[in-house]
Amino acid sequence: LACMFPEMRSTLADADTAAGDGPVRLSDIIHPHPAFDEATSKAQVAALRATDVSQPALGAVSLGAWGVLQRFGVDFDAAAGHSYGELVALCAAGRLAVSDLHRLSQLRGRLMAEGTGDRGAMLAVFADHEAVAGLLARHDLDLVVANRNAPRQMVLSGSTAEVDRAEALFSELDLTVRR
Repeated sequence: LACMFPEMRSTLADADTAAGDGPVRLSDIIHPHPAFDEATSKAQVAALRATDVSQPALGAVSLGAWGVLQRFGVDFDAAAGHSYGELVALCAAGRLAVSDLHRLSQLRGRLMAEGTGDRGAMLAVFADHEAVAGLLARHDLDLVVANRNAPRQMVLSGSTAEVDRAEALFSELDLTVRR
């Protein structure tokens, strides 16, 4: 989208400006130079997945995509977002300024990345809520259902050790899981 639409480029430029002077622009992490070896490619993916980068990147890319849709006359009667997407929905609906979206995205990412010790983990489990709740109880897993993404997709949250245990257990039971 950034190669084809000025709306995306403009949004990425706004995000770069909001991020301030750093060693690397946010847009260069979102859309890095081509990698010609596996180590560079893995480093680029890790840089984008870092929470303090991924949050503002999600905001910038989502808002840029919304700008592209507007170019083609797409509009909405209501806006809603899932998890972090709530901030983007508020911005698209005009309830949050673009500069505030970028500022809040950076703050959210920084706060999520701060601290020491186990920050926990999340695990998507492709099974219905009753089955997941039953497995949590039966195996005494200290996890909570953080999101019900779909009728057959639950997201569990808790300590990394418990998520590791659940991932191994559910995989043994032939349930599809994704960190």
